[in-house]
Amino acid sequence: MPELHRPIEEIEARISIVRQNLLELTEEATGDTGAAFEEHIAEEIAKQEEELKSLEEERDAIRKGGRT
Repeated sequence: MPELHRPIEEIEARISIVRQNLLELTEEATGDTGAAFEEHIAEEIAKQEEELKSLEEERDAIRKGGRT
């Protein structure tokens, strides 16, 4: 859930972390197999993608509003 008046620098830092998490999850998914593992990775990737989208929307709204 977005925090009110979160600095854009904090949002951009979180975006960077989430992108790194997605990269690591993708790499992990290519290395292991098994239905349960693949389902777990797919769920984690979906969560990270959702968080990334939310953070990018929050950042874009701040930029549009002129707050940095």
